[in-house]
Amino acid sequence: MFACLAVGGALAGTAIGTRHRSTAPITGYLTAFVWLALALTPLSIVSASPLLMVLLVCAGAAFAPMTICLFELDAHAPRHTAAAAMMWMVAAEELGIAAGTVTAGATAQHTGAWLALFTAAVGGGLGALVVVGYRARLQRERRGGLW
Repeated sequence: MFACLAVGGALAGTAIGTRHRSTAPITGYLTAFVWLALALTPLSIVSASPLLMVLLVCAGAAFAPMTICLFELDAHAPRHTAAAAMMWMVAAEELGIAAGTVTAGATAQHTGAWLALFTAAVGGGLGALVVVGYRARLQRERRGGLW
């Protein structure tokens, strides 16, 4: 399963890295985040291994663009706060990964893989909503001349 995610990430990372993007990093991050949530959703109902592998490659394709855009976001931090901004973004991402791993592991152990995968999709969707909310704030602050 992890190999399929890695293949998707490698392919998407190569594609993203070889072309110029005209969109803002927050837009790219949000797009990849929504893609991840949508790609994880069908995993909870698929049982055929070949289809599962294809869906995992599609889900993995969201990770590289998300990471690339995440690292570009620190360029938009207020002056002299880039290191702190990066630290908070990485810490929040790692906290989410840890919380998701604990929740999905406990869920899978007690109820099976279906609900664990569904929980991951719901968590991704909630994360996308947080990014949407922050995007509006980021755009307001940018227009207000704080940078």
